[in-house]
Amino acid sequence: MAREWVIEVEKRQGKGTGNSRRLRAVGSVPAVVYGGGLETIPVTVSEKEVGAVMRSGRAENTLLTLKLRDTGETFPALIREVQVEPVREKILHADFYRVSLTEEVQVLVPVKFDGVPAGVRLQGGLLDVIRHELKVACLPLDLPDFLRVDVSSLTIGEAVRVKDIPAPERVRLLADPEMGIAHVMAPALAEVEAAVPAAEGEVPAEPEVTGKGKVATEEEGEEGEGAPVKEGKEAKGKEKEEKKDKKDKKDKKEKKGKKEDKGRKG
Repeated sequence: MAREWVIEVEKRQGKGTGNSRRLRAVGSVPAVVYGGGLETIPVTVSEKEVGAVMRSGRAENTLLTLKLRDTGETFPALIREVQVEPVREKILHADFYRVSLTEEVQVLVPVKFDGVPAGVRLQGGLLDVIRHELKVACLPLDLPDFLRVDVSSLTIGEAVRVKDIPAPERVRLLADPEMGIAHVMAPALAEVEAAVPAAEGEVPAEPEVTGKGKVATEEEGEEGEGAPVKEGKEAKGKEKEEKKDKKDKKDKKEKKGKKEDKGRKG
C-alpha cells in the first residue's frame, strides 16, 4: 500500500495573480480541493510539503490526508495535478481530489521489471519497455506503490503482457490483457559485430539484416532474377522492329516494280 501523508491546508481568502505571488513569496502554494460531491474549496498549502510528496516518486497514486487548519476537519485526497515553473522548478499550483475510502478510484501505477532478461544476459539483446505505468482500479487504502513483473526468462523476440503481471490483492488492472508492455529485441549492431570473428578464421556470421527485416543477399537475388526478364522484353522488341523493317523494304520494292512495269507499257 502507498504511504499515507498528512498535509495541513488553510482556506484561501484572496484571489488573483497578485495574491498568488504573495503566497509563494512566503513558501505557500495556492491550491483547490474538489470532488466527492462537495463544493470546491480554494486553499493554501506548504510548498515544502507538496514538494516532499512529489519527490517521493509517484504523487498520483499517493493517498493523502488533508487537514483544514481552522476547523481540524480531515479528509482523504489524491493529487490530481501540480503546476511547476519549468526554469526554477518551483511549484505554482496544486489540485487535490477528495476520495471516499469505500469507493474505487482509478489511478496510474508504475511498473517495475524484476531481473535481467536471458535475452540480454546471454544473447546481447536489449529490453525495450513500452509501458512504464498502467491504470488500476481499487479502494484508496489498497493503492499499490507499483506493479512488479519478472522478466528474467525473456529471450530475444519474447514479450511480457498485461496478463503476465500478478495484480495485488483487491486491485484490478484496467488495460487490455494482451497489450505488450516490454519485449527483448536484438540490437542492430549485433549483426555487424558478429561478422568480426569471421575475418579471424572463426565461423562466418549470418548475412546482414536490412532495415526492412529482409536478408540482403535475398534482395540481391531478387534483382538478379529480374534482369533477364527485362532483357527478354528488349530482345522481343528488337526482333519486332527488324521484321517491320523487312516488310517495309519488301513493300517499297514491290511498289517500285509495279511503277517500272507501268512505264514500259506506256
